[in-house]
Amino acid sequence: MSRIRWYRSATAAALVLSAVVFGSALPARATTATAAAPTGVVAGRPATVTKATLEEIQAIAARGNGKLLTLNAGAGTSAVITCVLTISPPFGGGSPGSSVQVDSALQCTDWMDFLSLFVQLRRDVSLVGSSTVALPVSYTLYGSARETSCQYGIYWGVATAFMRRSGYTPPSAYLHVNSVPLPVGCGSTPPPPPPPPTGAITVTNPGSQSSYYRDPAYLQMKATGGSGTYNWSASGLPTGMSINPSTGLITGPATTIGTYSVTVTAVGGVGLSGYTSFTWSVRHEPCPRC
Repeated sequence: MSRIRWYRSATAAALVLSAVVFGSALPARATTATAAAPTGVVAGRPATVTKATLEEIQAIAARGNGKLLTLNAGAGTSAVITCVLTISPPFGGGSPGSSVQVDSALQCTDWMDFLSLFVQLRRDVSLVGSSTVALPVSYTLYGSARETSCQYGIYWGVATAFMRRSGYTPPSAYLHVNSVPLPVGCGSTPPPPPPPPTGAITVTNPGSQSSYYRDPAYLQMKATGGSGTYNWSASGLPTGMSINPSTGLITGPATTIGTYSVTVTAVGGVGLSGYTSFTWSVRHEPCPRC
């Protein structure tokens, strides 16, 4: 397993998933990591990748910025898989027109059936850059989000990861983490640092959704906490559908058959976000001319 060691002015925040399997241990398949590590240079010092031990990952959680989760698959001999989701502080924006970027990494001590990572870069509460990466049968995933030309404001990042491996109960899990904020002046005096976020945002889970191919769909997302006014974003929506960033209304006819893992994020202030995840199935109408 690899660890991203960011040479930034602040420590990367992290959440940790520890998955314990009881019974026959699932085979440890050798896999090839096909996703490239995030790149970027700050003060002439590039981001580097080094090996991390299970003890190092557990130490991240022990410092108070981690979260542990145990998954149980029966009785008997135990085997442990530990995953860590990290996000760097934003970096860049030191001169007019320069870019601002945030990097994130999801790393596990053993392979997963499927991994995905949704990375957002926010300026104040507005979404200014995002990316989604996914790999089957892998244990490492990297992603970055960037605004190519910086603007005056406070930048911060949000990362949400999805992990799935068969034989676990529940069979899948999510991790969600915010970065520390970075005031950026783009060559001029940056704004003052924001106050620490208070409270929490809870996004209401709408449950599993389904719709027919090319039929109009409408789903109003809701949240509580924070300021009560939210900026919305979503990843994994069925092809052809989108979310209104101001109202949280998901609309659009789905144009591709399939089952989708959707993650919706609500932002209510700098460093303050909440999310929920659910599935959305798109199928053919059984009798379109009835």
